[in-house]
Amino acid sequence: TNVEAAIASAKRGQAVYRAERNGIIHASIGKLSFTDQQLIDNLKALQLALLDARPKSAPKGVYFKAAHLSTTMGPGVLVDNDRINPQSKYFLMQPSVA
Repeated sequence: TNVEAAIASAKRGQAVYRAERNGIIHASIGKLSFTDQQLIDNLKALQLALLDARPKSAPKGVYFKAAHLSTTMGPGVLVDNDRINPQSKYFLMQPSVA
């Protein structure tokens, strides 16, 4: 493989993900050392990459139905659908603490 090309594309913001046949996407959006804003920026970049890769023949409607975040070997935590839907007014907003 061409290491220089891989490094250059990573610096340009290439999103790396793995898709299963039934529509499940696996991707890394950060590490423990990342700030909250870096994770949010990476999630936005991943969503844009997935929307760009969406086939033109795909049906219209909700494209992101659910999201779960987890550590490498930890349990997944369900993310509120309003936080991952780009049409929602709550898209990627920090939840308010009561």
